[in-house]
Amino acid sequence: MNPVLDEIMKTRRVLTRDGKERPLESEVSREEGEYLAKLVEEVKPTTSLEIGLACGISALFICEALTKNGKGRHIAIDPGQLSPIPSDDWQGIGLANLERAGYRPLVEFHGVPSEMALPHLLEQGVRVQLAFIDGWHTFDHVMLDFFYINRMIDVGGVVAFDDADLPGIAKALHFIASLPAYEFHGTAGYRRRFLPYRLAENVARKAASLFPVSASAALSAHLPSRWRLRVQKGMVVAMRKIAEDQRTWNWHVSF
Repeated sequence: MNPVLDEIMKTRRVLTRDGKERPLESEVSREEGEYLAKLVEEVKPTTSLEIGLACGISALFICEALTKNGKGRHIAIDPGQLSPIPSDDWQGIGLANLERAGYRPLVEFHGVPSEMALPHLLEQGVRVQLAFIDGWHTFDHVMLDFFYINRMIDVGGVVAFDDADLPGIAKALHFIASLPAYEFHGTAGYRRRFLPYRLAENVARKAASLFPVSASAALSAHLPSRWRLRVQKGMVVAMRKIAEDQRTWNWHVSF
């Protein structure tokens, strides 16, 4: 692990762009970061994209994996990273950590809201193979981010979502799981204190005790992907694009 990232994860302290120390917060866990790194190693993206830089922990995991791959650049979008109001931003922590770790040359940074940056990148013809959505967590904003990323991500690419237990993000994932061009790919960072996941785990355990393994697996295989998604345990949920999005203008399913 990069020494800077290792130090931050152990001490849970970070430095602002002015060199002031403050507690680490709003970061992905080590498990979630390692999962993102695993996705990078698996997908081997030429370009990865992240919405929401914060303290830069997820970006550090991603850039470390890109370095191991020997190729790739990372696009980071975060309007609060360089805000002129010190009390209202991340005080440059994410960018400072990337600089300290030696990854800043890999990163193309956009300090504007994602609803402004993503259309611009799409217009430029940017293609990505891995995206991590961890910005504004309301349903409409998550869907707006996905709307543009769906048009930029290549078939075989992966879109990962943080904080998938939150209602707005979970609802967006239920919709995305219903799309013909996407399938559930994986998850990481299960938090047992969230009741819905404990209930889902109990239901899955009970079903396994009532049905033979083969029958249970066959039943699961025939469930719509959005229902299989609901019983997954995870804070980071990844969806893989398996085909071009060829829905007609009047396509619709309930989700």
